[in-house]
Amino acid sequence: MNKTMIDSLLFANALLIRAQEKDISISNLKLQKLVYYCQGFTLALTGQRLFDEKIEAWEHGPVAPAIYYEFKHFGNDLITVDANQDVVDQLEQTFVNIIDFVLEKFGRFKAWHLRNKTHQESPWRAHYDTTTQTLDGLEITEEQLLSFFNQEIDKVQDETFAKILDSLNCKYVELPSEITDKNAFFNWLQGT
Repeated sequence: MNKTMIDSLLFANALLIRAQEKDISISNLKLQKLVYYCQGFTLALTGQRLFDEKIEAWEHGPVAPAIYYEFKHFGNDLITVDANQDVVDQLEQTFVNIIDFVLEKFGRFKAWHLRNKTHQESPWRAHYDTTTQTLDGLEITEEQLLSFFNQEIDKVQDETFAKILDSLNCKYVELPSEITDKNAFFNWLQGT
């Protein structure tokens, strides 16, 4: 896999195009949360940043400032972009798979649901002082993202996620042939 980050605005447009193709409506607030999830899962899966923009802890959750300002003129309205497939085609398939995974997992939620969800997650919470109820507004570091999203990967099991792992050429553990039912599988996992 190419280890080069892509331009954040190219990425944001590709995400918006994929969302439109899936009939998922996105406002700027919702876009910011989906961008955060894409960056986090990419870091955890590949060890590399997806796009070249930092993510900061803002009042309404994680925000990629350049992407925010690019789409700010939409206000609370839904963002529309030209469905130019060439934009999506510029991304490696792994990145498209991660976008699809994030859209399938989080795309149907309302913006405020995602905002509230990110407020419960450690990357944003690390920047919020519960005593003073203030936010520092600083960058959510790669280390903070990796720590959280590595745990999230352990919880995720679905078809899109499997496609992402396949595109990364991950090694799989083969089950011994004597495992034929779930009890044998659980016994094997526990080493009994």
